Amino acid sequence: MTDIKDQQLMEDMLKEHKEDIVLLKQWISHQQNIPKTITDEEILMFLHSNYYNLKNTEKTMSTYYTMRGTVADFFTDRNFNTGTMKQVQDVVKFCFLPNRTPKGWAILIGKLNTPDSSQLHLDSAIKLLFMHLDTFLQVNPLVSGVVFMFDMQGVTMSHLTRINLSVVRKYMTYVEEAIPFRLKEIRIINVNNVITHIMNMIKPFMNKNHLQFIKMHAPGDLAEMYEKIPRELLPKDYDGEEASFGTLNKLAVNHVNENIGRFEDEEKLLAQLNKNFKKSNVTQWDFFVNETLCVVIFEINLSRMKVHIVGLRSRPKSGKYSKNYSCNDDFNMQGNTYI
Repeated sequence: MTDIKDQQLMEDMLKEHKEDIVLLKQWISHQQNIPKTITDEEILMFLHSNYYNLKNTEKTMSTYYTMRGTVADFFTDRNFNTGTMKQVQDVVKFCFLPNRTPKGWAILIGKLNTPDSSQLHLDSAIKLLFMHLDTFLQVNPLVSGVVFMFDMQGVTMSHLTRINLSVVRKYMTYVEEAIPFRLKEIRIINVNNVITHIMNMIKPFMNKNHLQFIKMHAPGDLAEMYEKIPRELLPKDYDGEEASFGTLNKLAVNHVNENIGRFEDEEKLLAQLNKNFKKSNVTQWDFFVNETLCVVIFEINLSRMKVHIVGLRSRPKSGKYSKNYSCNDDFNMQGNTYI
């Protein structure tokens, strides 16, 4: 991390948490799936994201590197010159806003760029999202918090058929247990009935505590959001005072493109670590799946605009995903928050 924005803060925190970093380095020396070349700055990023709790930091680091070494859907071929990544940039777009909330939270906006559902490949869209997040963290490893703001304008019932539950499961686990920053809120705006059905589908893969971060807003119903995210921070096409979303997205894409070399180097390193890890384990993916996998069956009635869970069963010893949902367990809405 040679291009950190607030270098003085980093230096101060490295001194303050020197002992914790030493302890984590000792722990890392016994982990086969975590690179020994990890820097003090990177370790501090994980510590910071876990509010300096050592045990939680170890869990996050282990899940982070396990997933990045095994989940090819999200963490391989991260290059804008490949066919799928060229195509996905015309389908979904992301950017971080230039300024932060009064609490110092950074805001990432994501939205569809085309209503054509046949163009949407969920795994590639998530890969692109994580490329933007990684690029941001290279410069802002000690960010106070991050807010996701997803604009659902253009989402139709046909998008429902493009959702791959296996991809959703991996995405939710990474966001809940592996991202090395403090996720504060997920704001979903321009919500319609389709979003309700999508939330019904992904609820079984979400940690109960994670649900409290999700706030839903119907079109024009943003007053509560503006209390946390001042309107002036938003792009001008969202009635804010910043540059347009399109302009900010172009800047964000340029920043990500500058980071491609790092993505390629990391992929090579983690691929080798994964080979070594597998020699002493059944499979690295089994280690991960045993913590998170559940079996779910959905009945989707497109003609009646209805989605409900027919059955759900958690794997044995599935940790915090051990709750068994009954049939017809619905995703209820209270105010602007789904619970």
